[in-house]
Amino acid sequence: APDWAMLTLLIARGFSFALYSNASGAYLADILPSSERSRWLGMNVGFNQIAIALAPAIAELAIVHWGYHALFYAAGAFLVGGMGLLLGVTRRPSPAADASIKVLQVGAEFMGELGARRFRYLYLTLLMMACGLGEVFNFTATYVTSLGLSSGLFFLLYAAINAASRMGGGSLSDRYGRAVIIIPTLSLFAI
Repeated sequence: APDWAMLTLLIARGFSFALYSNASGAYLADILPSSERSRWLGMNVGFNQIAIALAPAIAELAIVHWGYHALFYAAGAFLVGGMGLLLGVTRRPSPAADASIKVLQVGAEFMGELGARRFRYLYLTLLMMACGLGEVFNFTATYVTSLGLSSGLFFLLYAAINAASRMGGGSLSDRYGRAVIIIPTLSLFAI
């Protein structure tokens, strides 16, 4: 049953993954020329999709053949390997390194900016897309499993198509402009 230890682990997981994602995305944006930023951010997320493709299949194999302990050992091995690889990344000093962290101030500024026209539609669109994706994505594994099918296979196909699209089409918004790509692809996503 869920308890405080599980809650603590979920909070730590969400917090750490969010901060890692923000820092790694910002690091990538710092080292990329602005004319190719969309292309390489697409490649970055494409690699994440490859992991989303492989991880459920690996997890399903581990659970079926060796149990849930093997799943956690495998996940731990991937994380330790990733941390080892990060030791080779060149450290870049942050221009804001000396500034103190003002979480409440940043949060208040963000909430204030949400009312500004330049952010309002972008973040409402993102919220709606994320809700639609989250609803389907989080329950697809349960649904597919209830049909007697492999959820690992579903995620493998989904993520492989997603990764290939990001890697192949990531530069389209650099070439043709953001709005020209956002509007038709958002419509396709909704369909």
